[in-house]
Amino acid sequence: EKEQQAMIAKQYQEEVNKLMQQEIDQKNKIKEQQANYHKELNSQLKEKNRKKTYSVLMSEYERSVNDNDIKAYQNMDTNTLNAKVPGYSVGNPQEKYIDKAMNLTPQKFGHKQDCIC
Repeated sequence: EKEQQAMIAKQYQEEVNKLMQQEIDQKNKIKEQQANYHKELNSQLKEKNRKKTYSVLMSEYERSVNDNDIKAYQNMDTNTLNAKVPGYSVGNPQEKYIDKAMNLTPQKFGHKQDCIC
């Protein structure tokens, strides 16, 4: 009778151990799923922010140039940005474009002066 009780107790203990192991495995699985979800979410957010900063169709060179422009803008580095404005120079900004606008002769090669294009 004691042996039978010992066998029954052993079987119960094995079942309890099995159920506890299943519960632990399930908790670990849920933790792993949460970790994977957070990784996926972070990667999606990084990709979204990258696409905000750069358009999808930019080349690597354009990305590097635009990245430098964005950094200059964020750091209020106006000299770097103003140097890229066409015709801008210190003291006389846009002077050559003003001269072109005041001179009404056509700029296209081979056109007559009173040609309306």
